[in-house]
Amino acid sequence: MVGAAPSEFECVVIDATMAGMSMRELALRILAADPKICVLAASGYPVDMSEVEAEAPGRVEFLHKPFTPEMLATAVRRMLAPQKEV
Repeated sequence: MVGAAPSEFECVVIDATMAGMSMRELALRILAADPKICVLAASGYPVDMSEVEAEAPGRVEFLHKPFTPEMLATAVRRMLAPQKEV
């Protein structure tokens, strides 16, 4: 969906256990689709997203499971806040 209409997305939440590709690969594809998209990666497993974060500073964040709906909302708001000021 992001590839078909990247301008329709501001933040995409992904999970480490998605089938078909690694979290790193999916995040990089999403980030490449549009320079304004942010990626919020979530997992209950230890995941190293430092390489992806280095390639897209300020556009990638990791949220460790378990998290509450409030924690998810706070993370999404934090990621979208800088974009609204641009």
